[in-house]
Amino acid sequence: MKKFFLMGCFVHLCIGVHAQSASLQVVSSAGGHFSNATHQVSFTIGEPVIATHSNSTNTLTQGFHQTKLQVISIGELFIESGIKVYPNPVVQDLHIETSNLGDDVWINLYATDGKLVLQKKMLCAEEKLNVANLAEGTYFLSLNFSNSIFQTFSIIKTQ
Repeated sequence: MKKFFLMGCFVHLCIGVHAQSASLQVVSSAGGHFSNATHQVSFTIGEPVIATHSNSTNTLTQGFHQTKLQVISIGELFIESGIKVYPNPVVQDLHIETSNLGDDVWINLYATDGKLVLQKKMLCAEEKLNVANLAEGTYFLSLNFSNSIFQTFSIIKTQ
């Protein structure tokens, strides 16, 4: 009985030691390895980011290959326009108040697919659009001044 016990412990120990061994291999869907006389780079695709380190000339992201990503944005030009569009969301009447825009101002209302739903020339500084017959959804209201878009608003139509 003692032999069976010792034999079982030995087998268990061998299996346990083998299960705890660490391998330097990574299973991934893509990756690569490049080296020269002074540098070496290995990467894989599909691993989570572990940490990112950088100095003035290099950036190293461990665990994930990243291309050089440059995020840019287009800033909006905010001009003191004095335009008010209310209420939003709207059920029936949408009010538009302007000042300092002049005489040649057009109101264009577009559906999200780009279709022009309503077009009206502003005849005074305060206009009211009846949108009760429009379907629920999001629309884009643009105010055009001298044949160019001056400002655009996102309008939500509800019932």
